Amino acid sequence: MRPRAVKLWFCSYIFVVHIQVLIDWVNNELVDQRIIVKDIQEDLFDGQVLQKLLEKLGNIKLQVTLYFHLSVIIQCIMKVKLVFAR
Repeated sequence: MRPRAVKLWFCSYIFVVHIQVLIDWVNNELVDQRIIVKDIQEDLFDGQVLQKLLEKLGNIKLQVTLYFHLSVIIQCIMKVKLVFAR
């Protein structure tokens, strides 16, 4: 492999490891609500899981309008994730 290819492979590997750590952490935090994240892109796409996570971590209740804004933010994050994953 060329040095650039090795660097890209390593960055992709590290990215996958970090995503799995994030999934494990979210699942650990939301175990009492019986929420299980398997795929970060699919399960966080509409913002519901993120809403539950923010409510738990912040000990607050989010309004529905904020939930809509969260879903838009998540969609943007997922688009950025796809760009960096390539």
